[in-house]
Amino acid sequence: MLLKAVLFDMDGVIVDTEPLHRKAYFQMFKDLGIPVSEELYETFTGAATKKVCETLINLYHLDKSVDDLAKIKRKYFKYYFYNDPDFHLIAGVKESIEKYFEDGIKLVLASSASMTTIDMVFEKFELEKYFVGKISGDELKESKPNPEIFLLAAQIAQEPKENCFVVEDSTNGILAAYAAGIFCVAYKSEHSVGQNYDKANLVISDFKEMAPENMRKYFEIFTLRPFGRRNFLNFQPRLKRHPFSFEKKKKIQWKTGTQKKRSNFIWCSFKYFSFSNSREFSRLPPLSAPRGTLYT
Repeated sequence: MLLKAVLFDMDGVIVDTEPLHRKAYFQMFKDLGIPVSEELYETFTGAATKKVCETLINLYHLDKSVDDLAKIKRKYFKYYFYNDPDFHLIAGVKESIEKYFEDGIKLVLASSASMTTIDMVFEKFELEKYFVGKISGDELKESKPNPEIFLLAAQIAQEPKENCFVVEDSTNGILAAYAAGIFCVAYKSEHSVGQNYDKANLVISDFKEMAPENMRKYFEIFTLRPFGRRNFLNFQPRLKRHPFSFEKKKKIQWKTGTQKKRSNFIWCSFKYFSFSNSREFSRLPPLSAPRGTLYT
């Protein structure tokens, strides 16, 4: 299992659009004459515009269509997008994107924003060249927390979901990644108020914490090759036990290397196992070590 792709949310992760959306939504609420509380608005964070409009129509029994409300909101959003002096990229995210791109890691955008808004952001900040694909939640049947958007993003990257991780800042996005079974990094920003990070695998507040060299450790593997034909390794993934049997003293020849489809190779991920003491752990070869022998 190796790190091959990063699936980015946009709002609150790449660009600081949450304040713009907030201004646009509350201006729309004012035009419609509906009293939307702060508690209710917080539940909209990370949700697609159409989903929010559907909720408002059902909740306040509005005689307008989803498209009518979406047009009002997007009109105000477009105005703030080009006129708000505080609108900029999240600090450190451009450098993070560039590092992953230079390392050959595929990047896919998976945002609840409309494709129009995504294209506006990519054009304004010149991000198009870094990404292999973009998905808008507006084009899907279900928005976050439904996992569909991240499963499709992994397909666009043409990588198994186990080789990907999601970067999110909202409760809905984190729940979507959790439901998809994809490793999730939660970016905790000053604008992500009232969000729940319990289902995230990792919480960061600075993109330096998400550097490629830091993230690879969550996806690193090593290979173990049995000495001789007989496979005596006791390999049981996802069970918290030592992967070797100490009942029989055997000699194991091992080597590190790239993934190969060979029946006599056993693939072990460190996250699947726990070790009862440091002595057991010391028996395992380091990832960077040359070819050698291991005794159990």
